[in-house]
Amino acid sequence: MSNDNLDSDFDDVLEARRADGEANITLQDVQVIWALPIDGKPVIGVDLDRIIIEWQDYCLMYLGFRPSATTFKGSRLQINAIISHIAQVKITPNTPYDIVIQYARAVALLLLSGVMRPDSSRNLVPLLYLTTLEDIVEVRNYSWGTTVRAFLYRELCNANNKGKTAISGALQLSQFIWQPYDMDSDVIVAYATDFNP
Repeated sequence: MSNDNLDSDFDDVLEARRADGEANITLQDVQVIWALPIDGKPVIGVDLDRIIIEWQDYCLMYLGFRPSATTFKGSRLQINAIISHIAQVKITPNTPYDIVIQYARAVALLLLSGVMRPDSSRNLVPLLYLTTLEDIVEVRNYSWGTTVRAFLYRELCNANNKGKTAISGALQLSQFIWQPYDMDSDVIVAYATDFNP
């Protein structure tokens, strides 16, 4: 997508919002605002029935560290375990490729579970999505934007359930949608200028 196409996408979204007062979060919004692909393979987390020691081995292989058994809750890992590991890793020009890839997976997992698809616990990372990050080159072929939007809408629908006290998901998108796009804002201009996938 070139900068001209991105500008055109922003203009199209802005025009649609002004024309009919739409306040829904569309796939195009997710694609334009967060630059996430909306086409591609579905992001499907397979909840593998593993015991803690198997999850520890899995984390060692794909994230580069072996979390303590006390940091797990089923197939979810405490965010602090990943953050502590990342804080200890120093990436330099001489860092081995495998370490850089493991680091990138850990950061991507934090982004996925902390920003794009946070759960209401706010402190646990579902490891079942780590399977989509195993092949770091293949990550770009997933429909991340669709996943973000679907999860957000699921949470918004479930908010009406009796006894529901918290919702999660990419709520930042709903806040952005309620405010009209300001095409002259420094953020939009800088983003459109710097965007070059």
